[in-house]
Amino acid sequence: MPKFAANLTMLYNEYPFLDRFAAARADGFAAVEFLFPYAYPKEQIAETLQQNGLKQVLHNLPAGNWEAGERGIACLPDRTGEFQEGVGRAIEYATALACRQMNCLTGISPAGADPDRIRATLLQNLKFAADKLEAAGIRLLIEPINDRHSRLLVEPCRPGGCAHRRGRVEERICPIRPVPPATNEW
Repeated sequence: MPKFAANLTMLYNEYPFLDRFAAARADGFAAVEFLFPYAYPKEQIAETLQQNGLKQVLHNLPAGNWEAGERGIACLPDRTGEFQEGVGRAIEYATALACRQMNCLTGISPAGADPDRIRATLLQNLKFAADKLEAAGIRLLIEPINDRHSRLLVEPCRPGGCAHRRGRVEERICPIRPVPPATNEW
């Protein structure tokens, strides 16, 4: 039987954020997700979840300046310290919200950036996040599925495994390659 979680970033936008939890519960949802919890105290969100009998199933690691168009910072070599601090903050929120999985938006590779450096930075940051989250009992997800939120795509594994595996993180993901920028804007 499929389970569905209400995405409170996308749904119930006629309500202020904290009122969306009750709206989701009223519509029969038992679980919720949203992009980012960081604008609210974690205790306030935890209390709102508890009051509405909801489970938090997913939120994202901090992704930089969303309003300015950033869609993650994991691939940006000059933002590694900020990424690592964000992982710590995300773990604090996930722990308070009893959220057992978190998404990492990989980021948009800057035009003209060295693809090998971008890939190495991303893999280093994913390994850091995977290790920290695993220690906290949280599953790390990535979804580099389009060129609007990420200009880095995960290439599919060959059936039976990948010959390129060289390290712990690379055992879980395939090589990452930059792709051209999107031709249309949102």
